[in-house]
Amino acid sequence: MANPTHQKQENKSMVLEAPTPRPSVLQTKNFMAITMKMLTDATTQDLHRGRLVISNSEVFTVQLCGMLTKVTPTSTYTDYTFYDGTGSIEARIWPEALNFQHDLTPPRLEKYYMIVGEPRHETQGVAALYLLSARLITNHNDITHHFFTTIYEHLQLLQFAEKSSLQCTPSTAFSKETQLKEAILQFLSTTEMRENEEGASFSTILQTVHMDSNTGRSILNNLLEEGKVYNTIDYEHFKTTAD
Repeated sequence: MANPTHQKQENKSMVLEAPTPRPSVLQTKNFMAITMKMLTDATTQDLHRGRLVISNSEVFTVQLCGMLTKVTPTSTYTDYTFYDGTGSIEARIWPEALNFQHDLTPPRLEKYYMIVGEPRHETQGVAALYLLSARLITNHNDITHHFFTTIYEHLQLLQFAEKSSLQCTPSTAFSKETQLKEAILQFLSTTEMRENEEGASFSTILQTVHMDSNTGRSILNNLLEEGKVYNTIDYEHFKTTAD
């Protein structure tokens, strides 16, 4: 456990520059790797210029990876239901779609596919795609790669939004929560904390940043969700993910 007495040099008020509001929606990516849940959640939010919004960006074309669980043919089209562990979606194709490339003839239930499509958003609350391509996965490393790509792109888009707001929007006052977040990240970025394999203990962070336990727990949980810190030997020790 990190010893609070070792951080006397760090226990001081940190002067922070005020951030600026994040832009409501970016138009930065035409192709995005996502999960089923990300698409489902987007359908419950307001559209932007007629499009879904995921990770603060308009959604044009998406790539998903999931198991084919159901096939529902009709006289004019076929619906395919895919599941990826986070949720399910329906993907639709028409037989006359000349540019559609797929490995769905015959469809293989309980097999994984990499699918690309345009989100259906005319009916909010329904997660669905117009399928553009579907590839049967034979190398299961493709599944792992897809989810890593999804996480990476999500974090990159959020960071891009923060940087854009700093460049394009007038400065505003720091909220108390934002001040504490930045103070924690600055403390975890010190040389001593980086070289400590266990990271900083929860109690040390509270003493250094001068906040109560409930506030500290809430802010650290937010930083964990944002991917900016991670736990080390247990849930009471933290390190920063920043370089």
